[in-house]
Amino acid sequence: MLSKLKKASLVVAAALTCLTLVACGKSSSSSDKSDKVTIRFSWWGNDDRHKDTLKAIKAFEKKNPDIKVKAEYSGWDGFDQKMATQVSGGTEADVMQINYDWYLNFSPNGQGFADLNKYKNIIDLSGYSKEILKAGNIDGKLNGIPHGENTRVIAVNKDILNKYGITEYPKTWTGWEKVAKTLPDDYYPIEFSSFLDIICYITQKTGKTFLSEDGKINYSQQDLQDGFDWYQQMVDSGVTPSRKWVMDTIGHDSIATTKEFLNGKLTGFFDWTAVLNSFSTNLKQTGMKLDIPPFPEVENAKSDGAIKKPTMLFSISKHSQHPKEAAKFLNFILNDPDGVKAMGTSRGLPVNTKAQAILEKNGQVDDITKKAINYSKNTTGVMESRYMELSQIATAYNDVTDSFGVGKISSKEAAKEIITKVNAAVKQVKSKTN
Repeated sequence: MLSKLKKASLVVAAALTCLTLVACGKSSSSSDKSDKVTIRFSWWGNDDRHKDTLKAIKAFEKKNPDIKVKAEYSGWDGFDQKMATQVSGGTEADVMQINYDWYLNFSPNGQGFADLNKYKNIIDLSGYSKEILKAGNIDGKLNGIPHGENTRVIAVNKDILNKYGITEYPKTWTGWEKVAKTLPDDYYPIEFSSFLDIICYITQKTGKTFLSEDGKINYSQQDLQDGFDWYQQMVDSGVTPSRKWVMDTIGHDSIATTKEFLNGKLTGFFDWTAVLNSFSTNLKQTGMKLDIPPFPEVENAKSDGAIKKPTMLFSISKHSQHPKEAAKFLNFILNDPDGVKAMGTSRGLPVNTKAQAILEKNGQVDDITKKAINYSKNTTGVMESRYMELSQIATAYNDVTDSFGVGKISSKEAAKEIITKVNAAVKQVKSKTN
């Protein structure tokens, strides 16, 4: 009897175990069904950008309860090194905000990121021109979709110019020399001193970019010398303060917050369209308005001269375990009205015409941004090479420009050093990527 009882107990126990396992299996299966797919999104920026992006993530998760987006964000400092470490180790986020020049290191042959052409059924690209999408196209593979486009621009304090009788903007650099003579001695119509500003002038004269797509210098030594001589002429005629004055007075800070800009002594500046909003916001506090004059030209100009570049492209990791969900999220922040409104203009105005229309209709585009849109549309310009902003190349041409700006070297020496040092930097970059 005992033996039979034991056997019965074992059968019951086994049955209970089976039931428990089945129950556990059902629970696990149910849990699996309720488990969310998690994707990661990384970006850099300021607090406004973080706030808007987190808002967009929340809106996406509300519409897509089966997908969780893990936010990975910080300021700019050290972000590029962090990205380099992650990409080299294959631990990068599913969706990433990428700088234009990073593709040279991370995806020189287009194999470093997912080809977004494969997700055209998920990501709507109809609001982008073919020209814009070229920025993220490497060897026929769409590695990234640009958020915006930056154009080199001159902006001025309209109220100060009007105060001193300047009601029409000059259309030439010579015209701005005349404006400098009209303003008080300690006022400057346009602050600029970077190599990028100098090559805008050379581009007007030659119709060429400084660097080609593969990093070769398109200018002759004489072209560069002419550019430095022109810059010195702008300093001597009072159009812009000297580089030494800028370094001693402002340092490396943005002039947007300086008293010299806010009181109108620096009446204008040469910069990117993406920064206009911050300048305009600061100037409004003084009761004055920022405006965009026509881009000044040289005689017999072969191009508008204004350099253009894509800003903050979005890429998907080739290692992503959930590329379709990543593509769905990317489409949401680029095209969906809820995503576009949440992202706002904290990254500047989107280059996507559909997103622009959504923001304008929602009253999220201010006057200076509208002017910047029109300016960029009406300025042909030239697309900057990816090599231009790589740290090694930028250091090379910036150091030479600073030396010239403070009077340490001549224009001829500056031109020669630019060619030598930039060629060496490009060679170094290529040796690491090949």
